[in-house]
Amino acid sequence: MVDIRKTCFVVIDTVRARLVRRRPEDGSYITVETLSPSTDDRPSRLERDQPPARVHESLGATRHGIELQLNIRARAQAAFAKEMFTRLKGLLQDGTFETFVLVAPTRMMGVLLEGMDPALEPALIGQLPKNLTKVPDHKLLDHLSTLSLKTIPRLTSHGASIP
Repeated sequence: MVDIRKTCFVVIDTVRARLVRRRPEDGSYITVETLSPSTDDRPSRLERDQPPARVHESLGATRHGIELQLNIRARAQAAFAKEMFTRLKGLLQDGTFETFVLVAPTRMMGVLLEGMDPALEPALIGQLPKNLTKVPDHKLLDHLSTLSLKTIPRLTSHGASIP
């Protein structure tokens, strides 16, 4: 059985994240911490000021410039996911939380699962593909009540699992 009091609900989108936990007294949700990306997603000066690459025309001596293709949003999302996982890993290591649930829009969920540290995979007990970052704490119960959580066997001090 999962101890819901030691579960962190990571409610994240591309520009903000909330670490939410459940109150043991009444079962409501409360935001413990709010995160935002520390990097600027605009292209750097070097990326903007480079002249375009040139290619030869198939006939004749003319050359054409190729537009620089930058996927700035994908890089920013991956960097933000890495920041969030670093913070979450610290909270899991110092015992603040034992397990976590990812709540993110479908596109961001793919970025999160792709960039997740393999050491965090055993602590992941659920996923919900929804954007709930702007939903207030008192309304999270309506959205998260349908979530089914994976049970993780707890270990005794001798290493045996408890069902």
